[in-house]
Amino acid sequence: MLFLILIFVRWKGFSLTKKTLVIYHNSCMDGSVSAALSVLAEGVSSDVYTMSLNYPHDGGDCVDAFGVNIVDKIVDFGGVSKIMLVDFSIPPSQVAELFSMVGGDIYIFDHHDAYKREDVLECGVLLDGFKEWVESERCVFKSNWSGSKLVFDYFRREVLSNVPFDINPFEFERFVQMINDRDTWVRKNKEAFSFHEAVSGDVLQDERALLGEIVRADESSSGCFKITEKIKNGFNDWFKRSLDIGDALVLYRDDIIVNLVKLFAVVHDKNDLVPCGYVTMDCPRSLVDETSEYMRSVFPQSSLFLFLVEKGGSDYMAVSVRSRNGTSLARNFARRFNGGGHPDAAGCYIERSVYECITKLAM
Repeated sequence: MLFLILIFVRWKGFSLTKKTLVIYHNSCMDGSVSAALSVLAEGVSSDVYTMSLNYPHDGGDCVDAFGVNIVDKIVDFGGVSKIMLVDFSIPPSQVAELFSMVGGDIYIFDHHDAYKREDVLECGVLLDGFKEWVESERCVFKSNWSGSKLVFDYFRREVLSNVPFDINPFEFERFVQMINDRDTWVRKNKEAFSFHEAVSGDVLQDERALLGEIVRADESSSGCFKITEKIKNGFNDWFKRSLDIGDALVLYRDDIIVNLVKLFAVVHDKNDLVPCGYVTMDCPRSLVDETSEYMRSVFPQSSLFLFLVEKGGSDYMAVSVRSRNGTSLARNFARRFNGGGHPDAAGCYIERSVYECITKLAM
């Protein structure tokens, strides 16, 4: 009997201290800002932790950098009574497990359309309150808004009550809108892209090293922590200064992109592996989005753009996939390799031998 009680306590994560865990999209400005807004919504008196993750590349469960199932990791961490998944979601079966673990005190604000609501509902249909939760505003799997906009709109009052009094709420909302517009590619908001260029490098530089790690929200070098600190300490000056230098950084970045494309981009015709004309290129993650935007104009006959962003030492290559707007070719291609993402901006892991074939065919 004692053994069963201990198992129950471990699964429920009972602890003297109740913790909130914010799970967000790794190495993404929208993910970091979404998490920072969630931390602010919880308030200074809460015991908040964060964990940044990427979508699983094999169609299986979501795991940390060492292959540990995140549900097991959260259970072992102990004491988590509330979970917020922002700009990110996990496979339906794991959603149901976490829902059960925290007694339904869970939020999902994701816009990537990675998982279907009906699949999630099927996995937890026998859990009390699960159907009502899946159909509520606390559970979003697809949206035209970014993760940060979804979080801010839901927790607006809580967030604004926990930012420094000298921050103009309209200016703060402008900041959130910029993050939204950059992440959802609202090109007419040029300030959003300049701001992203000015701040993303510093905010995200340590993110990959923290992939899958559970860290205190107020004691790490995560993107979430950095954004939260900027908001709490000197937001007005940081926001203005970033906007001032952003335009110059955009021009500098664009020169780099033009030269990289001239040197390394390879144009391919459609073939048995790729059903349309495409371009392949090795590219830093931070430049993928803007490079693809440039490629759309200089390679009018190509509809798909494949960027090798990580070779690593494994048998798989990390590939960011982009396509012409409105075609959904990027997500369709990524899903063939158990990846996913937005319709025209997605990602996947491709076996090294297969990717090498893709880069050599029909050149």
